[in-house]
Amino acid sequence: MLTDPAAIRAALADYQNFGECIITDVGWAHYGTSIEVSFDYVWDGTRIRDDLGSRPHIVVVRALLVQEMHLSNALNPSMLEHPEKLNWGLSEVAQVVPVEDSDMARPYSHPSGLQSHHLAIRWEAERRIDMVAFGFELDDLSTK
Repeated sequence: MLTDPAAIRAALADYQNFGECIITDVGWAHYGTSIEVSFDYVWDGTRIRDDLGSRPHIVVVRALLVQEMHLSNALNPSMLEHPEKLNWGLSEVAQVVPVEDSDMARPYSHPSGLQSHHLAIRWEAERRIDMVAFGFELDDLSTK
């Protein structure tokens, strides 16, 4: 489990902060204390994979011992009026980043020194997912 802020940043950077990647699933685990966000990882080095769409490369970002989660879809009027036109592009994220000095995480600080961390999944518009958790894991399912 990654609990050090520098280690969390480094692990996300190893996956280019999931920029341009597609969220394929979000789910609860471990008695509702963990959130698993599955991404189709689109990168091959510094370029988009040639086999995108035909061979998923699933990487799971797992938030462990979650204290709080918020989803803001920020759907616009066109999306609300024509939901049948929504497609996979809506799930393409801009970046996954830790939020430093977070007001959202602050209430979950413990006198014993245990620190909670705020992770944000951001899109190019106002859409976002925010999670506060004790730690994180990244699980690259393509290597198993």
